[in-house]
Amino acid sequence: MSLAQQSEDASPSKEEIYQALLRSLARRKGFGIVFVKSSPFEAQRLIQKIQKDLPQKKIGTLQLTEPINNLYELIEGRSDRNELNILFIQGLERSLEPFIKPGFGGEGDYYNIDTVPGILSHLNQRREIFRDRFNNICFVFTLPAYAIKYFIRRAPDFVDWSTGVFEFPTDFEILDQEVQQLVEKKGYQEYIKLTQEERNQQILRIQSFLEESYQSSERKVELLLQQGDIFIASKDYESALASYDEALKFQPGDETVHRERGFVLLNVGRYEEALANFDKSIEIQPENDKTWLYRGYALGELGRYEEAFESFDNATKIQPEDEQNWLYRGHALRSLGRSQEAIDSYKKALEINPESYSTLNALGFSFHKLSRYQEALEQYNRALQIRPDYYYAWVNRGNTLEKIKLYEEAIASFDRALEIEPDSNRVWRLRGSLLEDLGRYEEALKSYQKISELKSENFWDWYYQAYGFYYLCRYEEAVESYDTAIQLMEESYNDKYYWVSRYQDLEIDFHSNPSYLAFYGRSIALFRLGRYGEAFISLRQFFLSGDFFGDALKTVTTIIVAVFKRKFGWQELSSAFKQLSRLLGIKTRSPE
Repeated sequence: MSLAQQSEDASPSKEEIYQALLRSLARRKGFGIVFVKSSPFEAQRLIQKIQKDLPQKKIGTLQLTEPINNLYELIEGRSDRNELNILFIQGLERSLEPFIKPGFGGEGDYYNIDTVPGILSHLNQRREIFRDRFNNICFVFTLPAYAIKYFIRRAPDFVDWSTGVFEFPTDFEILDQEVQQLVEKKGYQEYIKLTQEERNQQILRIQSFLEESYQSSERKVELLLQQGDIFIASKDYESALASYDEALKFQPGDETVHRERGFVLLNVGRYEEALANFDKSIEIQPENDKTWLYRGYALGELGRYEEAFESFDNATKIQPEDEQNWLYRGHALRSLGRSQEAIDSYKKALEINPESYSTLNALGFSFHKLSRYQEALEQYNRALQIRPDYYYAWVNRGNTLEKIKLYEEAIASFDRALEIEPDSNRVWRLRGSLLEDLGRYEEALKSYQKISELKSENFWDWYYQAYGFYYLCRYEEAVESYDTAIQLMEESYNDKYYWVSRYQDLEIDFHSNPSYLAFYGRSIALFRLGRYGEAFISLRQFFLSGDFFGDALKTVTTIIVAVFKRKFGWQELSSAFKQLSRLLGIKTRSPE
């Protein structure tokens, strides 16, 4: 029995494993299958050593640089196939990689029936033909750890024909060089440029390095950080979190791991947890501007703008030459209503990078908030000169053009934004609202209906669609749209930060539940339909869901008086008010 099949407790040395492999190959006469687990560099050194130590054997190599589905034809086509005793096959992992979906810990998508590579089906189906046709050759497959694992799980019958797996760890010096090259040359910004297949290959390579016995804790943390970066680039945030959690087992006081873990939590909307990670990272290393920057992101999403500003301000003090620090400092100031200070911060960012279209857009938005519309337009136009397909600049430009009553140009800007993002509920809503204000109700309704086709889950989209139906006197459809808006609000309002992050561009006070607007519109539509009982119930909900009872009562009183006086007269109006008072829980005096 080879050393490859002994108990792991025996811990054979690398030299002992090599001697076992050498004896197995020296004694082998005729057909055989051997697996060698090693890095590609280690495999190359191994082949050269065996060629030297077994001069009596005719040894060949087959280096595969591309995925294949048919190994038989490649061997059949070799002119030396009848003289060979041993054939080393390298690079077969390239035929497996496209079918493996890596996950944390190397488990991945090994069991999905649809992922069986053609080369494994080929080897399973033709193993007897290999034995009979190439009965003079012992095939030695050199593969990294993940490929061996895949072979064992997806082609167990083929592996059973082998004499076992000989595992060769990479020498520490070589391993250290390879890992150093990986961690120095790559990072998140590089990984997002790769295809998903290329990222998968990098993950598999990292996981092979992690399985090497010579790895130090420091190196494992570096590799796990790289793996996390790749998972983030692939938007596989759960696997990224698992990578960072594993890294913390080796180095719980690593500020980089805490920061990167917080960044992942930020991306999945777990802001409180993210903040805790950033605070821990700052406790360990308070002079990293990126940690302060990410901390500011989290605080901003939590609506804690003053604290967010302080974090961004700290980032600018630590690294004043980073435009992102100044950009997000400006965002926090704008959220605090300090638009002029925000403008100064954006201008500082533009001194560092005058070609930043996102900063120009933010600067334009702040000018807009101060009603400096011409200056806002200048910034949007500059941004669009740099990047003509910048969606946000087209949207904001449309809003500003509407403010200065250049309505057709505003609609054209919204249309341009929709060419870039045709499924943008927000722009269809803005476009519809403008058309509605212009009295072009049919066109407005088409924009609102486009939102319903997109199956929006946005309260405001359905609210404005209902508004459009109302102005076209399509009251039944208006009520249905208001009902959908109210339902969506009930499902989402429990998240108190939802309004801050998603609707901060709307000038509405969201300390109270915005569904009161839908209840109000719904009641008016129901009045129009003559469904007065339902209308009063909706009005009651209108009162109960807002913090503005007095103003609301005045508004609704005016409407009710107008409707009932015209349609029924004062006696019916008095009865209606008594019914409304009862629904609202208001005590009224009986007439004397």
